[in-house]
Amino acid sequence: TGGALDSIGMNFSSRTLMSEDGSGGYLNSSSELDAKLTLNGVSVVRGSNTIDDLISDVIISLKNEMEVGIPTVNVIVKNNMEAARTDIDDFIAKFNESYSYIKNNYYADEDGSRGIFVGNATALGLMQSFSTLSYQQVEGISDGNFKSLSEIGIKFDPASGLKVDDSEKLNDALESNPQQVADLFNSENGIANKFYDLVESYVSNDGVISNLIDQYDSSLTYLADKISYREEQIDSNAAILRKKYEQMQMQLATIYSTQSSMSALGVFDY
Repeated sequence: TGGALDSIGMNFSSRTLMSEDGSGGYLNSSSELDAKLTLNGVSVVRGSNTIDDLISDVIISLKNEMEVGIPTVNVIVKNNMEAARTDIDDFIAKFNESYSYIKNNYYADEDGSRGIFVGNATALGLMQSFSTLSYQQVEGISDGNFKSLSEIGIKFDPASGLKVDDSEKLNDALESNPQQVADLFNSENGIANKFYDLVESYVSNDGVISNLIDQYDSSLTYLADKISYREEQIDSNAAILRKKYEQMQMQLATIYSTQSSMSALGVFDY
């Protein structure tokens, strides 16, 4: 059989497909599929052309293989102040939307119509929390860094909520100290995280609103049961009174009949 295999190139000891000299067949190396680059003089190898762990908050996408002789690519990372400003403006808009909804429904209108939250202690407490959140300093931030919204030109107006009171001051902060602005909003005790935690404590499955709904449901059930009990009492008393009235009618009818009979006999003739 060896000669037969040799004749068709299937002898494993001599077939060219098993040769590593490159004279026949294919040799595939998984290392050729890795992305290789040099960043600041350091050789880097990654299993993907999309790399997000070399520069903080920067994603590098490798498009093509660089040929020998191509100049080194210089990458300059700049702060996207416009995007940051847009994010802050969006946060302010959402904050004010929530605050205004509660505020507008807590007080009566000029025409005297009452809002759905008039006199509601929970709504009042939430409004006050919004205000406190806007004024207070953020804990855990180093001295000398931004600790409050007022330091970057944002103030709280009780009538409408947050507003950019000094746009130039905010833009300067974003350009000169972007990380401090980010920490003011996104650090562990930052404004945005505190706002999220506050809202979450109200709207979560076991939050304040859910507990209030349960309390109202219990109160409605209690009132419904009490109304049902009172209705049963009224029906029972009505039945008793109705029976007494019927008995009284029967007695009056008997008296009237007796009187008529006695009158016919002349008992009451004088």
